[in-house]
Amino acid sequence: MHCNGADVAMNINKAIRELYAEKTRLDNVIASLEEMQQTTALANAAASEKKRGRKSMDEQARQQVSDRMKRYWAGRRKPSSKPTPEFFRKVDLVDDGGIEPPTSALRTQRSPS
Repeated sequence: MHCNGADVAMNINKAIRELYAEKTRLDNVIASLEEMQQTTALANAAASEKKRGRKSMDEQARQQVSDRMKRYWAGRRKPSSKPTPEFFRKVDLVDDGGIEPPTSALRTQRSPS
């Protein structure tokens, strides 16, 4: 088989054109993938920002919490039907007559002047 110089040059030119066409397709695919990556990263960042902080309540939810806490604290304030343990009972340290002032004992022990 005899190869002509023109045939070789045409084959090389054809290969170069095909490679450039493939390069263009690859550049387009790479650009699309990079765009998808950026879009996904932005969506993830936006989703993580939305999760921060407290969840806000609407008026109805706030009222439900308020009613529930009112019932809770009303129940806590009710006197218990359980007997009070001994160590919590009030102890009277003074009899009904009251406390005698400490100076009265000093008056009785003074010598007449």
